[in-house]
Amino acid sequence: MKKFLVGMIVVCFANQIVYGGECNDPKTSQQIAQCVGKELRAADAQINESYQALMKRLDESDRLVLRLTQRSWIEARDKICELDTKETNRDRWYQALLEDYPKTVCVTKFTRKRIKELKAMLAQGSPVLMPQASASTTSTSQTDTGKAYDGGERRPHSSGKWYYELTVDYPAALDIEPIILYAGAKAKERKKLIGVMYDVSERERFRGIVTFGFAIDLDNGRLYYSRNGEWLNGEPGSNQGKHLKLGEKYYAAFGVSADNIDRFFKKGAIVPRLGDGPMKYSLPSGYYRWRDPVPDPLVLPRPKPIDRITSIPTDGYKASYFEDGKFVASEIVDSIDIRYKNNNFKDIHGDQFNAIWERIIQVKKDKDFLLSSGNSWSVIRIYIDGILFTEWRDRQRKVPIHLSKGSHTFKLEYYNNWESVGFHASFKEYPGLVLSDKNKTLKKLIRGKATTVYLETYSPQDKSNRIFVKMGRSKYPVILFLSSYEGARWKIENPYHIPIKAVVLHSFSFGSEVSVRGSMAKVFNIQKFPSNYSRGGLGRQASTIEKITGVAPSFVFQEYSPLKIVVPDL
Repeated sequence: MKKFLVGMIVVCFANQIVYGGECNDPKTSQQIAQCVGKELRAADAQINESYQALMKRLDESDRLVLRLTQRSWIEARDKICELDTKETNRDRWYQALLEDYPKTVCVTKFTRKRIKELKAMLAQGSPVLMPQASASTTSTSQTDTGKAYDGGERRPHSSGKWYYELTVDYPAALDIEPIILYAGAKAKERKKLIGVMYDVSERERFRGIVTFGFAIDLDNGRLYYSRNGEWLNGEPGSNQGKHLKLGEKYYAAFGVSADNIDRFFKKGAIVPRLGDGPMKYSLPSGYYRWRDPVPDPLVLPRPKPIDRITSIPTDGYKASYFEDGKFVASEIVDSIDIRYKNNNFKDIHGDQFNAIWERIIQVKKDKDFLLSSGNSWSVIRIYIDGILFTEWRDRQRKVPIHLSKGSHTFKLEYYNNWESVGFHASFKEYPGLVLSDKNKTLKKLIRGKATTVYLETYSPQDKSNRIFVKMGRSKYPVILFLSSYEGARWKIENPYHIPIKAVVLHSFSFGSEVSVRGSMAKVFNIQKFPSNYSRGGLGRQASTIEKITGVAPSFVFQEYSPLKIVVPDL
């Protein structure tokens, strides 16, 4: 009986996989789980040792109290961690525990706390924890509801493609306490997590701040995860990824082996990004943020143009605007862009706004195009030669289009589903630029002295998503860095014909583009850049520019929604 009460886990070592050197640097969730298993075995012995030492110091009545508190602790652990108490084969029971990451984390939390409790009880010579003990060693069986360590999103999804992020500041977390962290998608009915586990221990302090991303494709039954923007088990859309059960409801789930995850939230040690604000990295194509509202795909008004512009242009687009399917106006525009709030455009309220952009695309030989779009909550349909080519309902997307030689009609239908309207689509493509120390591509363009300029905004103010930039004079060639959260059309005016050697574009949404008057600048696109979209200081951005160019910015600018930016003489 005593062994049952004392033992946290009775482990059979036969057929048990034990990692040795890998526990110095576990790389996979499975390895981390096995290393946690080794910790739990050692903790089992430590709990038994402390328990026996305390029993020897107590009289008979206090021993009975200790047995009861130990039994209460075991029952609380088994209930809260939802452990299988019917499995009699302890080897199989233990392996099942290590394969269920939330249960592993939960048991680790209980075990680490119980070790502290018994140590304090030994110091007090008491079978229960006395009130003067610190709050961190308050009895688990008395206070723990089991939910404080568990985070995530209580709103489930059973279909669609969803994305969320979890940023972990390892040093800040370790200043609170070392933890085991799980994250992924948890099935509502089966209460099973599909995901990964991370070890936030002192040996991992060097990692600094890490953002973990989770792309949960419930339409195809796949979960993909990334670290700092790099997909580790296949990119979303591939046949890799972890398997999810189709038709089942899933939560975005994460938790830690500590009493209260809120401590980590308050210190900024763990920052969940579920959709209330911008993500650290771009959403995979076709994915919503977890908390994004889903437009109703069933009832969509069919616009019926009744306008005076009958021809479809080959240069620019014919734009037709509607209110809940009723024609309002049309015009010829040079791009697919619209941005306004409430009813500030032709008196059309945002959540009833529809639009169609049409043009003739003339192709001299077979060609592949890439349409990049960044849109608010809406429905998009693309027609090629009168046939529905694709449609989607998400924040942003890149659509490859192959056109054969000849003339083709292109039509894009846009149905907004929010009180504000923001949409941008572009066929412009720019070569990618890698964020690295003293980028060779930029260094080749400089060839001597140069200066850099950094302009940052959240979104354009202009209806057509334009941001006008007027350059001043400069003694040296300029490299221009332009960053925005929403897709923007940067219009660079260069009245003094200064040599702008390169323009580096970065935006959270797809489709930003730039045109430079008075200079033949090379344009690049960079995906990973430490922008904060006009919500804080510019120190990291400036130091990053200096790091990759060797030149600190001579001018930096940050504004939430500008119409025009004037760069002074440099």
